[in-house]
Amino acid sequence: MSLSCDHPGSSVKGNKVDGGIETCSFCHATRSYPPSGPGGWSEGKENVIQYCRSSDRREDLDGQVLDNKKAIERDGYWCDQVFQDFNVSGDTTSRDDIDLLLRLAPTKGWKRLYITELTRIGRSQGFIHATVEKLASHGILVVLSRRGVVLDSTTLEGKVLIGGLALGATIELELTRERNLRGRETMKRKGISGGRPRMRALSDAAILAVVEKHPEWSMTKVAANLGCSKATMSRRFKTLGIETIRAVPGRISETLH
Repeated sequence: MSLSCDHPGSSVKGNKVDGGIETCSFCHATRSYPPSGPGGWSEGKENVIQYCRSSDRREDLDGQVLDNKKAIERDGYWCDQVFQDFNVSGDTTSRDDIDLLLRLAPTKGWKRLYITELTRIGRSQGFIHATVEKLASHGILVVLSRRGVVLDSTTLEGKVLIGGLALGATIELELTRERNLRGRETMKRKGISGGRPRMRALSDAAILAVVEKHPEWSMTKVAANLGCSKATMSRRFKTLGIETIRAVPGRISETLH
């Protein structure tokens, strides 16, 4: 039995298995591993999928994947593919994996989409409704894995529940925005500057000194040491020509002095 991406399964050398998830070596599609049932992948069980989303880099997706996996096994299904959008806000309606999921939905025969909570689909009431309705039109029910609730938009009770949860997700987003705005206004009144330290506060000499002291460090490690982003440090590296300086022994010392 093949992966949902139609590439060969785990018998092909190169597929990666990590933390109960097999990743296709061709296109990085994923599904649960190890298989169950006779002869390998869970034959005879209906296909379901899961979707996970994190709002920022600090949020880990592993917990969502695990909770969905437990619910899928509890309900007697097997996971055909895991879709994940990392570091994407809930009010962003165009996302790589949610878009891919909706494109594949008409042809894959999936029965359910497992998510930990409805806010993982998004924070926009209209987008949540549109997504759930589109999935329902292809015979896919949305399941909230942490609550064990099946959202059926074809019934009146299901529509009411989806509407209430979607409204709650939208209100929560607006409240978060208001809290952030009030916080910024308070900081402004008190003369407190927020955010990442401005890169121009670091002199060229400071950057070059770190590079000279630790020539084996990567640009990412230099950026972390100086408290700035990798992208910002990349621009400063290019301005200073640090890769060229590194190629000539003693050149950094000459630049510093």
